[in-house]
Amino acid sequence: MTNVLLLASMLAAGQTAPVEPVQLARVLKPGTTYKYRVVNQLISDERNLMVDTFIPSTSGLEYDIELTIEKELVDGIVEARYQRKNFVAIEGETTERDEVRTPIKPGWDLRIQLSPLNKVLDIKDLTPPRKPARWTGEATPVAMNVRQDPIAGFISQIYQLAQMIGPLDGSIDFSPQFPVRPVRPGDTWKVTAGFSPQVLKSDKNKRIAVQRADYTYTYRGLSEFNGKSAHKIESELKIDTDLVDFFAQDAPVVREIYTKIPMNLTAKIVFHVDTVTMHTLDGQMTATGGYQIFATEFPDRAVQEGKLDSRIRLQLISRK
Repeated sequence: MTNVLLLASMLAAGQTAPVEPVQLARVLKPGTTYKYRVVNQLISDERNLMVDTFIPSTSGLEYDIELTIEKELVDGIVEARYQRKNFVAIEGETTERDEVRTPIKPGWDLRIQLSPLNKVLDIKDLTPPRKPARWTGEATPVAMNVRQDPIAGFISQIYQLAQMIGPLDGSIDFSPQFPVRPVRPGDTWKVTAGFSPQVLKSDKNKRIAVQRADYTYTYRGLSEFNGKSAHKIESELKIDTDLVDFFAQDAPVVREIYTKIPMNLTAKIVFHVDTVTMHTLDGQMTATGGYQIFATEFPDRAVQEGKLDSRIRLQLISRK
């Protein structure tokens, strides 16, 4: 009775009743199959000291996902069959040729262990042997030089993060990952997306070290999606660093060659999640970023620079 009177007095005063915490955890029922479609597009603009105009290029990936829950193991953890099908790498149209779509066969066929927090715990590759496939990031000049240039290696990482290319549990396929604790609207949690040189917050000298680059997830509460109620979750990743500061810590000679190499990336994802089984209904990512390389010989103009704009969508096609 006391709770009822308290709620009535709050409503009379125009206050909002407290929201009960929500435990975000997938209900993974054996025999259920989820089918998704992923479309990934990256627009990259590059130029060097000899060119005033940015040269654009477009690349992307498209594939279908089939996830079948096979059996429950323990504490909600399941064994599942994960397959990527109809995998196509795309190189955008140029002035010299039409768009090139290259099928990547035989795709992926994995047996995984998946937790209720939407985290991949174990992977067994069932895919037949195949020739190494070129991933679309290699279409960018930066990525082509990764093996020869450690600076290019770090810059390439922002392109990979913008396309969510990397470990399976860091892809959009198994996103969002959920927190252990229950959440209310406005609550946040973090999930590692990759690693990047960043200033050590606890260091008085502000030294830079390779640290985790985390997505910060925020639970937004219930929202309407396709005419139905769904949990809305947003995530954001920010990287803003200077590679010269990082390399010069151990090799001061770097400053004799380069004055600064700023690198940045901002990525945002909006997810809608089913209110009963907590499977992802839809996920849409946007990312922007870039880099500039300034040499001591040319202090007023970047000798090389690039900008990126990425779009990814994960869309549920069916659940049976």
